Amino acid sequence: MSGHLRIAALGVMMALTVTSVACTGSSDSAEVTPTSAVSRQAYDQAFEEFQSCVSENGGTLLSVETNTQFGTYEYSYQDADSVTIEDCYNRKFMEAQISFESSNVAIRSADKLENEREWNTQVLPCLARSGFDVPSTLSEAENQLSASEIRDLYQIYIADLADSAACDEASAE
Repeated sequence: MSGHLRIAALGVMMALTVTSVACTGSSDSAEVTPTSAVSRQAYDQAFEEFQSCVSENGGTLLSVETNTQFGTYEYSYQDADSVTIEDCYNRKFMEAQISFESSNVAIRSADKLENEREWNTQVLPCLARSGFDVPSTLSEAENQLSASEIRDLYQIYIADLADSAACDEASAE
């Protein structure tokens, strides 16, 4: 079994003006505030250090690709390596990636659109089917709820509902 990690530095919390790291396929996220913009050279160097750390600690990145639209790194790995990869990512690459991606307007715009699509087609319908009284769109949620209420709803969705039948039905519509 393998995992795929596409770090979206702005993640689902972009709409809440909270910077976070969202790992696809995992409910883990780490909130980080970028310190400053990172150059392409520093971003590449940090990724090389991350790759070296993974290798030195017995992990393996199965594939490494560069997103042609944004120039960001995407990679896959075996689930057995997830602890090593998370540790190396946190120590060697996370800050550079968040700073690099959060200073890139194209990435921020794409993440915001993707986050809005996910909320409108998956998160909110699932919460509604599960009995929560929620607005029908992310825009409405941002106007009616506090940032902490939206984060709480997302945590409920991730922790309790994402794999439920209600969510399967919501995604199918």
